[in-house]
Amino acid sequence: MKTIRNSVFETNSSSSHCVALMSDAEYIDFKKNDSLFNFFTSEPATWEDFYRQFKCDCNDEGVNENEIPTLLEFKAGVAEFEDYNEDPFESSEANNALWKTMRYGGITSNDGIGEISHTERELGGQKVHAVSWYVPE
Repeated sequence: MKTIRNSVFETNSSSSHCVALMSDAEYIDFKKNDSLFNFFTSEPATWEDFYRQFKCDCNDEGVNENEIPTLLEFKAGVAEFEDYNEDPFESSEANNALWKTMRYGGITSNDGIGEISHTERELGGQKVHAVSWYVPE
């Protein structure tokens, strides 16, 4: 993210997936991965929201119900995936579901998938954070 004019959020790229504004409290929680963010709705999200999407994607990918990772396994898998381990699960179908969830689900953690840029401004006496998320095709 690049500052072009003061007190204005602008990106220097037409390839940004989106730009979202967060309060200081929302951004602090997002930065610590205590909360997530849904870039499609511009709302904070929970790990349970993210996991619910993953379970739907597992069903779409044909993952056997007993082989769907638990919420804790999912969180660990997301961390591994964000560290560029594209196959954190034993099941290739579960890995495909994770990719789909991370790539198209709209919900992301601070590390996310792709590139997240951040800038902050003081607006009306409050700190506001602009976060842009880009996922390469």
